[in-house]
Amino acid sequence: VTGLTNTFTIGDFYNLQGKYTLTPVFVTGERVRFLTAPPGLQLVVDHAPVLTIREPGATLTSDCASDEKAAPTGTPLPLAMPTMCNGDFDFLIGSTHTVGVASPQVGSGATRWIFNSFSGAVNSAGLYTVPSQPDMVTANFLPAAAISWITVPAGLKLTVDGLPTLSGGAYWGVNSVHSLSAPLQQRDATNKVWDFQSWSNLAPANQLYAVPATA
Repeated sequence: VTGLTNTFTIGDFYNLQGKYTLTPVFVTGERVRFLTAPPGLQLVVDHAPVLTIREPGATLTSDCASDEKAAPTGTPLPLAMPTMCNGDFDFLIGSTHTVGVASPQVGSGATRWIFNSFSGAVNSAGLYTVPSQPDMVTANFLPAAAISWITVPAGLKLTVDGLPTLSGGAYWGVNSVHSLSAPLQQRDATNKVWDFQSWSNLAPANQLYAVPATA
């Protein structure tokens, strides 16, 4: 066989000119299971939405319902290979993947959930590097509460979590803490001066607000 010897990686494109010998090289991968707490919500892995299994208390090797198993491949897998469920991946050791979530999400019973944190080796940039052993990553959510902030009179400026804003709102997780700030004095659109009086919860102009369970 004539031609050059080249090394290709997944996703490479090459314009073949003449005859080449292409030899696929396989290396050991590791099973990674992505879960959510509460179970059954979605993640985004490598920019694609991923369902997770609904069973509470799932472990790295626990089974899942029949409708949560991965679709069978064209070639039967060896019996020793663990069943793949929603949220299961076989990744190359040392490879890096993006992991994120859509937030808020609506779960069973129409409950709305807000993302809180990852349990697992996902860094602050949302990158996950596959270790040399099976691994599990869990996205933790909090019950979401609809929070609104308004000014009286309308149209005055506030700062919420460090960002300037006018009246508005968001979904925040129960027990999460957020910074709210109102200027002690400001002018409205007609140049009239307004002095800060109080928040509705009687907090000072600059406050840390913890979302109550009753919100």
